[in-house]
Amino acid sequence: MKRVVVTGASGFIGQALCQHLVQQNWLVQAVYRTPPVSIAYHHQTCP
Repeated sequence: MKRVVVTGASGFIGQALCQHLVQQNWLVQAVYRTPPVSIAYHHQTCP
């Protein structure tokens, strides 16, 4: 499994990028300042 760090993961593009990478079987480490509700929910539902 490939690994990647995504900065700005709580932004519009960062969220879309994280979702795309997870769908492509990447192990994503998301970096953000303040997590919006959608990011917190996403972390609970993704492996």
